[in-house]
Amino acid sequence: MTELQLDERDLYGIYSTWHIPFWQTTWFFVLACSCAVLIALLALVLIIRWWVKRRVPELPWQKALRLCGALHAVPCQTREETKKVYGSLTDILKEYFAERYEYDTRGKTDTELLAYLKEKHFTQDVLEDVSAVVNGGYLIKFANQDALKEQSRAHIALCESIIQRTIPAAKTKS
Repeated sequence: MTELQLDERDLYGIYSTWHIPFWQTTWFFVLACSCAVLIALLALVLIIRWWVKRRVPELPWQKALRLCGALHAVPCQTREETKKVYGSLTDILKEYFAERYEYDTRGKTDTELLAYLKEKHFTQDVLEDVSAVVNGGYLIKFANQDALKEQSRAHIALCESIIQRTIPAAKTKS
């Protein structure tokens, strides 16, 4: 066996080799910072998703009135815009009746909607107003007649009126 020799620092020869620990290297520092940023972004996304889900859900009449209000912004200058408005009006009514009364109205045609509402014994004034909106839509969507801008606005207001009249009395504060 050979004896270990001391060097000029009075250390044995095994101490001449040394290394930098991996946690003190540049690549480890960059990787650790990247992971920290990624974890922070993930936490931010999760917090935002939680915040959005925490909001109070929109009631059916609030949603329907909001969508009708958005239709006021459509200028109704062309036939296509008017068709879009009337298509949206009937879709809003179908969705509203489906959500508000839990009726199966989403997949029904306009004629089937009227028959279904008559079957459910709606009040005559609501049935007449729904019929006016639907019949106005027939002329525009299928007969390609030009509608007056005022007529479209009147049917949007009529749709809003239908929704306002069918809001439950105890829930009007929302």
